[in-house]
Amino acid sequence: MASRRFLAVVIATLIWAVSLVSAPAVQATTLPVVSVGSASVLEGNAGSRVVVLPVTLSAPSTSTVSVQYATASGTATAGSDFTAVSGTLTFTAGATTRFVAVTVTGDTTVEATEVFTVRLSSPSGATLGQATGVGVILNDDPSSGVAVGIGNATVVEGNVGSRTVWFAVTLSAPSAAPVSVQYATASGTATAGNDFTAGSGILTFPAGATSRLVAVTVNGDTTFETSETFTVALSSPVGATIARGAGVGTIVNDDAGTCGIPAPHPSRYASVVVFAFENRTWSTVGGVGFGTGMPYLHSLGQRCASFADWTETDTKQSSLTQYVGEVTGARRAGTVNDCQPSPSCSTTADNIFRQVRRAGDKAVNYVEGATTGCSAAGNAAKHIPDLYLWGANDRSLCAAQVRPMNEFNPNQLPNFAFITPTLCHDGHDCSNAVVDAWAKAHVQPVLDSVAYRAGKVAVFIWYDEDHPVPNLWITPTATRGAHTLTGAGYAGTLKAWDSMLGLPCLANACTATDMRTTANS
Repeated sequence: MASRRFLAVVIATLIWAVSLVSAPAVQATTLPVVSVGSASVLEGNAGSRVVVLPVTLSAPSTSTVSVQYATASGTATAGSDFTAVSGTLTFTAGATTRFVAVTVTGDTTVEATEVFTVRLSSPSGATLGQATGVGVILNDDPSSGVAVGIGNATVVEGNVGSRTVWFAVTLSAPSAAPVSVQYATASGTATAGNDFTAGSGILTFPAGATSRLVAVTVNGDTTFETSETFTVALSSPVGATIARGAGVGTIVNDDAGTCGIPAPHPSRYASVVVFAFENRTWSTVGGVGFGTGMPYLHSLGQRCASFADWTETDTKQSSLTQYVGEVTGARRAGTVNDCQPSPSCSTTADNIFRQVRRAGDKAVNYVEGATTGCSAAGNAAKHIPDLYLWGANDRSLCAAQVRPMNEFNPNQLPNFAFITPTLCHDGHDCSNAVVDAWAKAHVQPVLDSVAYRAGKVAVFIWYDEDHPVPNLWITPTATRGAHTLTGAGYAGTLKAWDSMLGLPCLANACTATDMRTTANS
């Protein structure tokens, strides 16, 4: 009998143990997270308005969820700026959103934007996430006599990465109370996301402050393009009125390469720059557009405009006739056979240097090798056309217009610049390789200048004496490649220079072929 009882106890114990092992586990339940957001409202001038702060669950609950809430003063004061509230929010099963409504009191007092808080506590059926929300009371009372405005800004684009352009936003006078204004960028010829990073926000001026800055990021690239623009617009001022509501941001292109933009050429340029070289035909520089033996000029020839058949002033004459003819528009009887400047070896004819002066602008013949004004020292007089201009007040201004090359500044160009390299650097006495290296050192800085990138400068490579004469028309819009145009030559080129500077035509240039339209320069 005892053995039977013992066996029964053992069996019962085993059954109990097996039941513990095989019983299903009780799964833990993940509670949703309850959070409060923030909200803002314009204060208003009288009466009351309601600002509503959302309270949300991270996921629906299968049972009821509740949470307590209460407002607290910040820079906004309960009883004065808003009405204090507290209570319990209840989420029925499946609901995920409830709201806390707070009444804001309006007035006409100019004051700073003010804030209060709504804090959650004691959740039931949920855990706390964002426990504090901010209620923002936006002042909408203008400060008498204070206006806000934004200026323009410019930045060089860069080739890689990004740069920042800064816009100044200013108040017309200090305000006794804080002022705020919203801003936002907008695409123009520059596109948000491609050329610049879109931005928006609120600027706040503390009491007494009069300036703030808006920063916009500009994206660099190596694509040559016209300078592009976008705007930064102001809106919704608080404590001020808007005087100037939009600033223009200009992204100045700075990519080497310089030509071929598919756009109409500008009617006028601020500067025309001429680099003069010597004693070559297209066949002796590697072909039309320059060959690979002159890599720098070849690169420009592939990207910019040239004329396959370009004729000088007098194919039977040497350098002096070509130089003087180029700046006066015709062959001049007194400037032949490379004579030295004198009363008998000169011309009184009107010329582009004199034209520029009459327009109130500046023209300079820069001479490499010279150390003083009106000098051919270190160079050859026959290659310095301004030395032979003796009409009107030309001669008396020789010292001002014939200047040493070391004064040439690519970033501060005169309206017309005619550049005379030495007899070596112009190719008269030295090789194409020497000419090409000199051109790269002196032409490229002009093409890298902000003014050229902004489409304000036209550059010319000009050879004299032999036929057909090498030439290049270098402008941002210049149509790439070599062009065939009957009558292309010295007179049509001078016609283009005058046109680019807004000057009347001279001599044979008045009836010359229109080369400018063909070159789109």
